[in-house]
Amino acid sequence: MRLAADDQTVDEPELSDAEWTAREAARRVAGFGEILARQRLARRMPVARLAAVTGVPVRVIRDLEAGAPTDVGHAILLAEALGLDLLTALRRAAAATLAPIELENDEALPAPGD
Repeated sequence: MRLAADDQTVDEPELSDAEWTAREAARRVAGFGEILARQRLARRMPVARLAAVTGVPVRVIRDLEAGAPTDVGHAILLAEALGLDLLTALRRAAAATLAPIELENDEALPAPGD
């Protein structure tokens, strides 16, 4: 019997739906945190000032910018304070995926076992 772990064409074990959903959610949260941090820095706003304006604790802001999950209410307050539309920012974070490698017409992928 051949296992997926023995198949060299598979990079890693296939994820269950729940595992994939959790990874995708974590990636999107991290992307949103990056967008939030860039917008805050573009406005030259220190974390302490953003916390004072929104009432969101400094620790929560730092954690969100580092990619940790946060309360939706906090995300809304922070996005609005920075002039971001939350849905647009989340869409940008979701769209920020790695682009597939494009091959030239004469290039071919190696055959399994090569």
